[in-house]
Amino acid sequence: MRKMLLITVLFVSACFVNNGLAEVTASKSFALPDLMITSYLEPADGATYQKIVLTSCHNLADSAGYPELPYKIVRLLIPAGETVTSVKIESYQSQPISGDYNIYPIQPPQLTGETEDTGFVAPNPLIYDDSKAFPGRLYEIAGDGYMAGYHLLTLRIYPVQYSPKLKKITLYTDIQLKINTASGGQTAVPVYQRNEARQKEIEAVILSQVDNPEVLSLSLPQIKLASAGISKSGVLVQPLKSTGLPSSESMPVDYIIITNENLKSAFEPLAAWKTQKGIATQVKTVEWIGQNYSGCDLQEKIRNFVKEAYSYWGTSYVLLAGVQSINPVRYGINSDGGWYISLGPVIPADLYYSALEGNWNANGNYIFGEPGSGVYSPTEPDYKNIKYFDANTGIILSTGSFIYTTDAGEHWQEIPSKPPDPVADGKFINLNSGWVAVQDDSAIKICNTVDGGATWYVQYELDPGGSTTNYYIFGLDIISELIGWATGYYQAAADSKGGGAKLWHTSDGLTWLEHIAPSFKAYCLDFADNDTGYVAGENGQIAKTTDGGVYWQTYQTTTTSTFRKITFTDSQNGWACGDYGVIYHTTNGGNSWNLQNSGTTQDLHDIKFADSETGWAISDLSISFWPPL
Repeated sequence: MRKMLLITVLFVSACFVNNGLAEVTASKSFALPDLMITSYLEPADGATYQKIVLTSCHNLADSAGYPELPYKIVRLLIPAGETVTSVKIESYQSQPISGDYNIYPIQPPQLTGETEDTGFVAPNPLIYDDSKAFPGRLYEIAGDGYMAGYHLLTLRIYPVQYSPKLKKITLYTDIQLKINTASGGQTAVPVYQRNEARQKEIEAVILSQVDNPEVLSLSLPQIKLASAGISKSGVLVQPLKSTGLPSSESMPVDYIIITNENLKSAFEPLAAWKTQKGIATQVKTVEWIGQNYSGCDLQEKIRNFVKEAYSYWGTSYVLLAGVQSINPVRYGINSDGGWYISLGPVIPADLYYSALEGNWNANGNYIFGEPGSGVYSPTEPDYKNIKYFDANTGIILSTGSFIYTTDAGEHWQEIPSKPPDPVADGKFINLNSGWVAVQDDSAIKICNTVDGGATWYVQYELDPGGSTTNYYIFGLDIISELIGWATGYYQAAADSKGGGAKLWHTSDGLTWLEHIAPSFKAYCLDFADNDTGYVAGENGQIAKTTDGGVYWQTYQTTTTSTFRKITFTDSQNGWACGDYGVIYHTTNGGNSWNLQNSGTTQDLHDIKFADSETGWAISDLSISFWPPL
């Protein structure tokens, strides 16, 4: 079967010219070749699976046990001085593929040098027992960073969606996206001067990688181009002047060799030879760098020199010449916790000297490379939960941390001590008291802080240990210092059909006990008091209790999307939001639910209303307002 995927990318650059809004647009069409589906008998479990291949696409490989589906990389140039504020799906068309499919699960990669077979990783029941479409989104931001001063936005497009429980595949044949940008925000290390020949080489590399090359001229601030005393044929026509500290008033220096005083003379012939070949080269010593640059150690001093050379000389290449005692290694914290956990707590990171954005030590504790420590990360935060206590004070739970504001969102700060990872949900009732639900592999925890996040205490822990049952926690609702509820699920690992909903309750703010749960997998909940509450979850289902969870009345909405958050402003008005941007509203205390237009197809993780008219919904990338602007 042959299908065409058309991805039309619209650029809207928010900049003003003569008090008008200037827009830059770019479009790109993609032809996806044959959708190839082949069957495969897995010897490990005797099951027959299907493998999907789309020519010119990659296949997912980062989560063992998840369905192995194709994705397309789209890389876009962003105009200079602009920050991406949102990516929106304008429209899409889809077509179901006939047949039933059991998609092969992703297997862990084999690390170089390791010979031990990790064995077959079976399908993850949390995914394969769910009717929700996977990956559940048509795109995600895979990278948002800089290359040689050019701002590049990298998107993963997911044209194939798979509903594991239903064994159905849908092909999205037309996807249209719009990228909005605004002035300011994250900026690249500036470049004031560059060798003209080197600039042409860089432009050729950028043009070969992006899908909107026509906006290249808008994507780099104007810089000084110089010849570095080298002719167009690459022959040195005048001696390279040694300028000491980098300066845009001197000639560009393409290549720097960093070594010590003892080895300097040994590398000077190499520098002279490269310069004669058309690559202007200088030798600098670690002793000279140590005397002229600041930093907490020699590694940081070297990096600060490299940044300055890049900005003022237009340097493209750096050779760290000599053993580790001359050019010391920067070790970064190994926070991956996945395939690289065998490498130990720290990783030698040559990226420290080449990726120049950020400082790797933003919190000043000299533990380099910690998450959020100023290492420029291309991934967007995964926003989950928002809570305002008054007009100025609010808090947001994002991936593994809380951020708060005391000035109505003008500025945000991170809670000083991160809660245990990974956080599934969390809620603060004020800036001091908060709870988080933590999913740690097949174990769960509920943790509490009473000092604004400085310390966290485990109030409840359920670890299956060597049993065959896995536990999952999804949602958390704290009503007061004493009353709280949490929802989750249990799965019998040896029997993919065994499992059910779980509910936990505390009435003293300290002790959590299991409670009667509704019949479906619930991902979120909202309780008004100890008796009246709602849960919502898979297949568009919502349940209500008025007797503290002894009896649950289940309602089926008109969607099969999974609800991720439910909230009520009073006894009658409530909203539930979830996958693909669905929002449902009730005006009669949950007895009936009506679909509303959210204005987005992004997965919505949280929704809050100030009154029956004004509210906010939060997704992976942005906060949306209701009604849609």
